Amino acid sequence: MGPIYGVLVPPLPQLSCFLRRVDSRCERCGGATGVMPRRRVPKGRSTNNNKGASSHPGKRGWFKRDSTMYTRAQPQRQPDYNEEARQLFRRLNLPEDGSGVVPGRYNNLDVIFQNPATGAKVYVGNQSAARDALLLKQHGISHIVNCQELNSENYHEGKPGFHYKRFPISHWRRVIPEGAPDAQKGAEAAKYFGEVFAWVDAATAAGASVLIHCLAGAHRAGTTGCAYIMHAARLPAADAIHTAKTLRPAIDPIFDFPKLLGWFELGLGMRGAAAAAPPPPPAYVGAAPPPPP
Repeated sequence: MGPIYGVLVPPLPQLSCFLRRVDSRCERCGGATGVMPRRRVPKGRSTNNNKGASSHPGKRGWFKRDSTMYTRAQPQRQPDYNEEARQLFRRLNLPEDGSGVVPGRYNNLDVIFQNPATGAKVYVGNQSAARDALLLKQHGISHIVNCQELNSENYHEGKPGFHYKRFPISHWRRVIPEGAPDAQKGAEAAKYFGEVFAWVDAATAAGASVLIHCLAGAHRAGTTGCAYIMHAARLPAADAIHTAKTLRPAIDPIFDFPKLLGWFELGLGMRGAAAAAPPPPPAYVGAAPPPPP
């Protein structure tokens, strides 16, 4: 073994063993290098064959390709909710800002809850609805929950008659620790949603309607709307999602939002022996049914 630019290099029989590190001795050449050669795959043959087989040609099973010990972890792709919203707009043949209506499939806003005492409503909607002051006033909306990122615009903030609450729901991973026990995750989810829902409840109790919005009113605001139905109607996550999609078909909790709703369901005590009481009458969810013809 001789030095090259200050680096010790083994003789040629052992040189190939410097290509990949393992926690073992090379059994082919006997070199005490703790390394082994890369697996060579014949032309036209897939590397998926013999998954788990040795990548050292002299001994089968000595090194598993799929072992997490020898693979580099890939960085997790962060969800791009704005791009998901724009994809939804393209599927509906709508402009990039989501303005426009597709009857029966997509509206700028839809009601998901009505306060039985005051008649005030909770809506889930898109950015176009949040920007249109006339539309907001027509629906009696004075309180707005913005579920987008913190750098998004509150279009009427500071104007008389409008009140805002920021709720960047995509930040939930910062609040609920990944390695925490399930009970703690449930409690944190209930606390996370509890603050904003107390604000919404206070507004509807005073007779003011509320808009929960994001870019499309489908993913971030849609998930928040599902959670609000869970909170207001005491429905489990699956039933709340079904109800929300019935009231606003565009609602679609994507990526790991269903996991968040699952933790919230646990935090509300709707699992196991601590299951909550039966939900209130269905009339509490959504707008009151139209009068018979």
